[in-house]
Amino acid sequence: MKLREYLVSVTLPGAPPSVGPIVSVVGRAVDEAGVANLSLMEGMAGE
Repeated sequence: MKLREYLVSVTLPGAPPSVGPIVSVVGRAVDEAGVANLSLMEGMAGE
């Protein structure tokens, strides 16, 4: 079974400069957990 995660509404502290490093950490974590796909709705990271 392939797991997929779709982040619809995200508020990141210090966005937009913090988006890259935070998404990188989350990406590594979901990869290690076996998630096949991680999607982030563009434009939601800075709200």
